[in-house]
Amino acid sequence: MEKLRNLLLFFDSAEKINPKLSTKLWQRGLSLYYAGKYSEAAKQFSDDVAQNPNDTEESIWNFLSLAQLYGTDAARKKMIRIQGERRPVMREVYTMFRDGNTKPIEKIATSNKATDADRFYAALYLGLYFEACGDAQASRDWIQLALVDSKSNTGYAKSRDYMYYLAKTHAKLRGFYQKDSVLLTYTSSKQIRRRIISIKPNLITIYIRKFCIKFCVCLSLTFFLLVYNNIFSILLLFVSPLYWWCLLLLLRSNQNSRTFFLLLLLR
Repeated sequence: MEKLRNLLLFFDSAEKINPKLSTKLWQRGLSLYYAGKYSEAAKQFSDDVAQNPNDTEESIWNFLSLAQLYGTDAARKKMIRIQGERRPVMREVYTMFRDGNTKPIEKIATSNKATDADRFYAALYLGLYFEACGDAQASRDWIQLALVDSKSNTGYAKSRDYMYYLAKTHAKLRGFYQKDSVLLTYTSSKQIRRRIISIKPNLITIYIRKFCIKFCVCLSLTFFLLVYNNIFSILLLFVSPLYWWCLLLLLRSNQNSRTFFLLLLLR
């Protein structure tokens, strides 16, 4: 929550510097939503849509904010009408929020024929829709699928899409994010189970590749140490578990920690 407060201060400062940004700060609307300031979030999104009438996602986020305040039925009556959305998947998502029929979006989110981006957005907005409806388990399942599926495909998780990181933030704030999770928690949805079964081989391949890379790095460091100082390295290699512990931290930590542990190993 501290990061959210800092973000809001940052956006407020940006608006003070340039008041024209007030109707373009959709990221502030998202921050307000997750900070629980739903009335302010709804106003931010409605103001933004007034300047950009074709922004489907801001219309949906306005719905989500109003749903937290008044419920989905009232939010649906007040939902901002949008025309001109070019992305087919977002047209379907918008229709789902308008009429409450989730079936078409569920098919996209679990389809092997859909694009990586379409599957991600379909699963993400299904999760957000079910949260607005008060179904926490369904919301959790669909957003977990969006995150897990993104790790299994051709690299959508690495696309740096803002909404992918929003999905991760959502999962963390709701308490169900698991790094490198292969399997979802129990779900009653047959569609989600079938999708997980279909992507699991890709996930396993990714994790095997990561393991091989780490193993090669460890082997290379070991060889370097043996050449650098034969007696010292052999003692570390066969006697001290500290050596392997440092290598593990070296591979899993940030840049500063990597430098520290590398110096420790080469002392």
